[in-house]
Amino acid sequence: MMTNRITSGQIDQFTESAARKAVVEVIAAINQLGSSKNAVQGITAGHARFATEVSATVAANSVAVVHHSHMPQDFSDEEIQSSYGYICGYQSSLKDLARQIDLIRSQPEYSRINPDRAWKLAQEYDKIGLVDGAEKWFASVNPTFFGPNYDQNVKVAIEILSRSVGGRLMNYLGDNLGPEYLRQVASTVDMESRLSEIQGPELWIEMGQFGKLHAGQSIRRAHVLFPSRTNEYGSGIFKAFTWLLTHDTRLKNFDDLWLYCPGDEYSPDADGVFEGAPVIGFGDGDIGLYTCWFDGADERYGSVSAFAPFGPV
Repeated sequence: MMTNRITSGQIDQFTESAARKAVVEVIAAINQLGSSKNAVQGITAGHARFATEVSATVAANSVAVVHHSHMPQDFSDEEIQSSYGYICGYQSSLKDLARQIDLIRSQPEYSRINPDRAWKLAQEYDKIGLVDGAEKWFASVNPTFFGPNYDQNVKVAIEILSRSVGGRLMNYLGDNLGPEYLRQVASTVDMESRLSEIQGPELWIEMGQFGKLHAGQSIRRAHVLFPSRTNEYGSGIFKAFTWLLTHDTRLKNFDDLWLYCPGDEYSPDADGVFEGAPVIGFGDGDIGLYTCWFDGADERYGSVSAFAPFGPV
């Protein structure tokens, strides 16, 4: 069996390179002490203790350095710091799958869902730890539940969420939701097809996060990072609206983190060029649905994503 362990030769090469750079930095730091002869002598005389402290500092930061260097760097310039998060009571760690399932089935459009398999899976998955990046377990409805055309399902999801928030949902896309405007990305279709085969065609149990993991990143930057985590993939309008239905405290304030929907892509001119994606924001007491470009990094937004519970969980 092939392994990916570092060889002794690679260790020697890495050590020589890292040590040389470290020594250069140390000498530069000592030289900055200038005329402070006592300080310089103190360092050189106590070189053993000094070396131990340097070694401890390197060890303390090595994991972070390796993790950063291992992350994909494509579109890394489309990522900025974000202080936005969840301020309205959304409890990301709450185990409440039974409540989510019941709330979904309480909607007339979903009343025919057979919850038996989902309840069984919920009991099993609640005992399993979350993968890196996931916030909690979510109940999700198959986005082809109402028929094979994704746009038809999205329109029903809009009606359901609008009703649940008392009509305070502004759909700025209007009727421009047909397949010439809106479609799911291929990676999301693939993941959800596999979920349907494993968990059935109606209701799924999967892990997810509501945007904070990718806050400040452009949508295409988030897509680059998805494969670095376990079975992560982008959530579209339909899934995001289902999760908002079952988590009504997630988006209730202008300063809540707004949602990119990277599981969908959008063509503003319906010309076959899909270079945008749906966005869910909040303002003047209303939830708003509109679009943005793939390459925009904004501190106010974060991509919503799911983590399919198959493979190495």
